[in-house]
Amino acid sequence: MDLLGTIEPTAETPTGKNAWIALIGVHAALAPLPSREGINPFTKEPMSYKAAPDSAQVISRGTEVGLIAWAEDNTQVLVAWAKAGAESQVASVAADVAARLRWQFVPSRAA
Repeated sequence: MDLLGTIEPTAETPTGKNAWIALIGVHAALAPLPSREGINPFTKEPMSYKAAPDSAQVISRGTEVGLIAWAEDNTQVLVAWAKAGAESQVASVAADVAARLRWQFVPSRAA
């Protein structure tokens, strides 16, 4: 996936991480990341790795086309990623997410 841009709060917007997590649950184009199966490096036993609740798949026609996630450094920024060829679809969802949170979508310079 390629970086598409960021979704950032405006000066007058008080919403934060909890509002974003709540939006994931109700937005038709977003889905929580699924848990993944893996091997516990200490016990060597199978285990389920739970995905962070502040990351979401961007879904179009039943297929994952991108990802929107809370910034890894925990700053109040969402980062949008798109699969090749799905940039406009993910940009549309990112702009809608920004509008619903009363934030702004800022495309990356490479996008």
